[in-house]
Amino acid sequence: MIRLIERELKRAVKAVLSPAIEAVGVNDRALSGPLGDTGRWTMLTYHRVIERADEDPYRSGMSVRADHFRSQLEYVAGHFDVRPVHEAADLFRSGRTGSRPLLSITFDDGYLDNLELAAPILSSVGVPASFYIAVGGLDAPAPFWWDRVTHAVRTAARRTPIDSAELGLPGPPSRWSTATLARGDLARALISALWTLPEAEVEPAVARIQALLEGDPSPGPTLPERMDRDGVRALHALGFEIGAHSVSHVNLCLREGDALRAEMADSRSDLEQTLGAPVPGFAYPGGRLDTPVVECARELGFAYALTTDSGANSRDADPMRLRRIGAPDSPVADFKRAFARALTRDHLHSA
Repeated sequence: MIRLIERELKRAVKAVLSPAIEAVGVNDRALSGPLGDTGRWTMLTYHRVIERADEDPYRSGMSVRADHFRSQLEYVAGHFDVRPVHEAADLFRSGRTGSRPLLSITFDDGYLDNLELAAPILSSVGVPASFYIAVGGLDAPAPFWWDRVTHAVRTAARRTPIDSAELGLPGPPSRWSTATLARGDLARALISALWTLPEAEVEPAVARIQALLEGDPSPGPTLPERMDRDGVRALHALGFEIGAHSVSHVNLCLREGDALRAEMADSRSDLEQTLGAPVPGFAYPGGRLDTPVVECARELGFAYALTTDSGANSRDADPMRLRRIGAPDSPVADFKRAFARALTRDHLHSA
């Protein structure tokens, strides 16, 4: 509860101070250095574009409202040379960059709103993007497990605390409130714990969570749809780059040998057959990677692979460990402030 109050106070203070900070040019001065550095390549990460705040009630960091998304794109289009990742990678490595620094827009997972909301905004602003698709379920899309957990928490009828032992979750004993104001922390804790489970144990754990929370399985704003195979084809037909994002969107660090190779290689071959076009890039699901995962991507011949490590990339960056900056759900003033902080806080990524 204290953390929730602190977060809300911080947001209230930001809402008052941000316009004033923007008006006196603090954000622009902070960005003046990065904007003059053509020796760095920056990537922004998105997952979803939404129309209403109730589609992401716990501010997961995965959703950006459409008006914020448009204002962010208009800003970067005016200050960066925005290219799809495969094209930017070639330009950057060869040193054939122009007077403005390179930037790429990326989307992970393959939500339907990428096609229905994000793509039209990207096209209207004239900005390219690259989309990384988890191919499992393209023929019969079902919500991702983390969305089903969020939905179960959001719709829970249970009002008594719940603990990790009751749910059969790994890690130290934990106990969480199911009170309305505490549910964001509950959702984050459950999703974090489930990421550590082997794939075969995730679905049973989600089912236990749904049952014990007495969540409503009916469709709702916190249960977003995924693209099907025709949707991926439509996105590609609009001129957007499509990349691989595994088959099952699993924690690849828990896979090894042939099982690891299949998750990565089969996702690429599935997309190449679907699109009739090469798929050069890969994005690690959930940003989870270790040395065997990275080396597998390299051995499979991907041209590049994307992490969720925050920061920009230097010319000698390992193409299998490219960094990205998560885009906040905020107006352009806060976006610029967060963007400048990420670029100046993190060292340039080098091999």
